[in-house]
Amino acid sequence: MKNFRILFILFLIGLLPVRQAVADINGKISGSVKDKSNYTALPGANVIIAGTNRGAATNAEGYYYILAVPPGVYDITVSMIGYTTIRKTKVIVNAGHTTTLNFELQPTVIEAEEVVVIAERPMVELDRTMSKHTVTSEEIQQLPMVRSVSELTSLQAGVQPDGNIRGGDHGGGIGNSMDVVYFIDGIPLQNNNYLGSHYFKDVNTSALQEITVLTGGFDAEYGNAQGGIVNIVSKEGSQKFHGYLEYLFTPPGKKHWGLNRWDPYLNPKLDFDNPEWANERDAQGNLVHQKDDYTETAGHFVEASLSGPIASKATFFISGRYSKPNKWMPAPPTLPNYQGNSKLVYHLNPDIKLMAGGFWRRNEFYSGYVRGWSYDGYYLFYPDEKSELAKKWSQDDLEYLQYTHLLSSSAFFEIKFSRLATGEAYFNDRTGGSGEIIKDKENEFYIFNDELIDRKLDIVNYQLKCDLEWQINPTHQIKLGMLGTQWDASAYKYSESKGERYLEYYATIAQPDTSKPFDIAKPVTPYMLAAYFRDKIEFEGIVLNAGLRYEYFNPNTDRLKDPFDPIRRKYATLRKLRTAPTEPADAINVWSPRLGIAHPITENSVFHFNYGQYFQQPSFDRLYYAYWEQGHADDPGRQYSGMNYLEKTNNLRLEPETTTMYEIGFQYSFSNDYLLNVTAYYKSAKNQLSWGGFTTYAFFGSAPLFPIEDDPSPDQENMYRAWENAVYENARGLDFTLKKQFNDYFGFQIAYSLAYARKGVAGLRDVYLIPSKLLEPEYEPNLKAFLSAYAINRNQIVPNPWGTGWVLMNYEAGEINPKGGADLRNDGKLNVYGKFPEDFGFTVAGVHPLEKIYFNLLFKFRSGENFEYSPEPMVTQWRMKPLLTIADLSFGKRVNISRFELEIFSDIHNLFNTKNFNVICDERDFVKYGLVYHGSKELNLTPESERDFTARYDASRYQYAPRSFQVGARLSF
Repeated sequence: MKNFRILFILFLIGLLPVRQAVADINGKISGSVKDKSNYTALPGANVIIAGTNRGAATNAEGYYYILAVPPGVYDITVSMIGYTTIRKTKVIVNAGHTTTLNFELQPTVIEAEEVVVIAERPMVELDRTMSKHTVTSEEIQQLPMVRSVSELTSLQAGVQPDGNIRGGDHGGGIGNSMDVVYFIDGIPLQNNNYLGSHYFKDVNTSALQEITVLTGGFDAEYGNAQGGIVNIVSKEGSQKFHGYLEYLFTPPGKKHWGLNRWDPYLNPKLDFDNPEWANERDAQGNLVHQKDDYTETAGHFVEASLSGPIASKATFFISGRYSKPNKWMPAPPTLPNYQGNSKLVYHLNPDIKLMAGGFWRRNEFYSGYVRGWSYDGYYLFYPDEKSELAKKWSQDDLEYLQYTHLLSSSAFFEIKFSRLATGEAYFNDRTGGSGEIIKDKENEFYIFNDELIDRKLDIVNYQLKCDLEWQINPTHQIKLGMLGTQWDASAYKYSESKGERYLEYYATIAQPDTSKPFDIAKPVTPYMLAAYFRDKIEFEGIVLNAGLRYEYFNPNTDRLKDPFDPIRRKYATLRKLRTAPTEPADAINVWSPRLGIAHPITENSVFHFNYGQYFQQPSFDRLYYAYWEQGHADDPGRQYSGMNYLEKTNNLRLEPETTTMYEIGFQYSFSNDYLLNVTAYYKSAKNQLSWGGFTTYAFFGSAPLFPIEDDPSPDQENMYRAWENAVYENARGLDFTLKKQFNDYFGFQIAYSLAYARKGVAGLRDVYLIPSKLLEPEYEPNLKAFLSAYAINRNQIVPNPWGTGWVLMNYEAGEINPKGGADLRNDGKLNVYGKFPEDFGFTVAGVHPLEKIYFNLLFKFRSGENFEYSPEPMVTQWRMKPLLTIADLSFGKRVNISRFELEIFSDIHNLFNTKNFNVICDERDFVKYGLVYHGSKELNLTPESERDFTARYDASRYQYAPRSFQVGARLSF
């Protein structure tokens, strides 16, 4: 009832005036038309987007609106009988933003020529209620060495190098932030899985129309995210053909610091000067010790796109990319990666637009036992044909259909249906399983490792989204939306080597028939429903943006009634657990309020405040994942029945992670070209997930302390781990951006973030089953002894809320420490772009050699990550690794040849060849940080030992690779 009242109050607020909608994939053009002689409104004036069938007529008050305008640059024409026609050119429309164009028409009694005016792009968005960074296609062209969405977003203030925003969570690699949701053409790229090795979110740069990054607060239209939103709009075709082709070549060479990895100084076990060792052969007659000339491989990158008309009402756009990088270390041959997209647009009539689009990505890579420097170099000579067994592929594809219907010049509705599929598997069946590891004669290097492994990941996401947007009056616009999402998710991995078997999978807790191996990976089918209401209210001197979102998530499966069943003797194996009592998992309901306020001060400055509460559902590897170990690996007949140790499993009682965010910001333009943004923020997060190193729903049976019920072996120890809502986090900081738009030969952007991110335990961490006998008087000393090891005030012994017996609820409120990887403190980026215009400079034989020469300099710096320093006998301290800096430079020249523009360029990475020390390899590295090592052993810091240490670790102890060069060419028309 309380939630309904909140929704009703916000709906009434929505009946107040509003001007624009934000964070959409389309923009809006609006404004007024007046008589220049007396400044009275002109009803019935025609406002047309040149070259399209889109437009509007002014109402009785002289106002007009053109909704659902794709981002781009347009010419706008205004005409009315008895008045001079005006055409404004180079009008820029951004996604989620209103472009305001006001016209004053001059009365005339005779036919007059059209007046052409070049539109000036306003630097300040006076109704901006949140932190927002927009990168247009024109600005993307001014970043020629940036070739991914992740790199583009990381140049913005508040976005850290790994892709997380303002201290959010990491997703297992560069650019894989878990708390940030990416949208392509309004479709969320959210498969809710981080068990795989990737997170699909990239689009070819030649296909990018615009990118909007929301770092501090986002609209109620967006949910299931805590950190931020990256909204990508891809290009559409036009009635003219356009093409683009780029080729980039990376020359061969050593791509790491230090010695070549085949240098005997690094590995004294290498003995190529010994003919017997160098000519050793395996049982098949193949040479065992063969060098991998990894420094002799070149890298190749190709991207192409083509767009144009299919008919008078239809256009297409298609792009593709191929990349095959250099080798970095001894390894199997590098594998190619592909990605592409296509879009078809058809205007059925001026009011109905149909669009179909698709995005596709496929990566091929090796994972597992392959040739390489890993495992202290034992796999340096692992044969490539054996490495083929570890070759994997991962693939994502997105398809969508969109129907847009303009009900009038002031209202439209949109329906989108999409399918997002993610898959991952090995190329080859890996046979074997329990054989010996085969080494060379010296017993130093592996040449065969008998292993069986099978892994498949398949997640499909279906989504239907409906939106209605309505411009009620000149200052009022609302948006209502609903969406439904259905997943089919399955993951399966079975591995077997000598003496060991492992099984990982997604499943309901009520196990499928384990006599049928593939039933283990029977898909789980959760679904989510959401609805939202968004309203923007503009008064004179203040703009409010209010919204409310509702989400319903249903795991659509069963869970154990008693989480201790997996460790009870009668349910303690994979097959036995199928018979444990279950119940339907609870559905989750959440309400998310959003509020933004903008206060324009002048035409060139505005303050804003934003508040929001954001929820994120646990990913599927937290909800459905289970990991079993096999104790009878030498008995093939017990492949599943022998799975008798559950190490990790799901927790279908998890609550959503929650973040509350506040920010206040100031935007100011102090000339036509310069824009300053300053924003301060605070984020508080609770119910964050963690299990690292902790046992949850744990059961210990160490005799004689624990007399275990239903278990005759009192010395047995049983436990398993699961995720819990047990972590609290907070982040605060300041984001600063100074931008000069390109003009007078150059432009630049300086982005700097000062951030503090903290993390600590704050919730239920462990639950221990306490047998009833332990509560009897004769066991009271044992109970007290047990509790003394967990002497935290919030510990409680209560009746088992899920079944019989008693449990110890171990709550913990740990110390708040720097959040690893996210507490970067200082993060700065400088992007400078310069270009000489046509006919610039001196001439030689009628040619201007300097014209269309450009350069792009990127300079980045950031604090090193925090690390724990514990000098004996002092207490643990937190120290920060050294500052990291890197500069990259791209330069080139463009030449026009008829309709074509040819560009020759070169990229230089790590321009100053800077060594950024960032990895602690052993105690010697403490000295590099200016710290004294207080360990128990003496450090050998002689020049000879330092040379040995440097030679061994130089390839891995630095953040960036040495200076490298690339050359390439681009052709466009």
